[in-house]
Amino acid sequence: MTGRPGGFGRLQMGPRVQIGGAGRIGLDHPTVETDGNRVRARFGYGGLTVSWRPTSARWPRLSISLLTGTGNVDVEEPNGGAMLDSDNGAIVEPALRISRPLEDRLALAGALSWRLAFGCDALCGIDSGRLRGTGLALGVVVGPF
Repeated sequence: MTGRPGGFGRLQMGPRVQIGGAGRIGLDHPTVETDGNRVRARFGYGGLTVSWRPTSARWPRLSISLLTGTGNVDVEEPNGGAMLDSDNGAIVEPALRISRPLEDRLALAGALSWRLAFGCDALCGIDSGRLRGTGLALGVVVGPF
């Protein structure tokens, strides 16, 4: 599944540690063929984040982050949109993040992550294994750095 816009907020807890929260939701609802059935899946998740910035002169804006939280997948009929099933599960998403300041309170940011999902049992053929995968995020960060 692709196309999950989201947002995050973080508080600086020292020179190298940040805590906060993040959330993402799928705007596209892909039709998936599972076990001979066609269904549409909607998926979103959110949770708490902890980021750690190693002290490195070579990569001063690189950080390692971990999101832990919950997610929800809804499975719908592809034509009428009738809800067939829904389930919640746990999400763990480690990431590497990098930022590039542009101005005093503006920066470009990017992240590469790997999402792990647990506890979503087969919903019309969609389970935790189908919700796992890589993520690439690009964005603009506003705030003090």
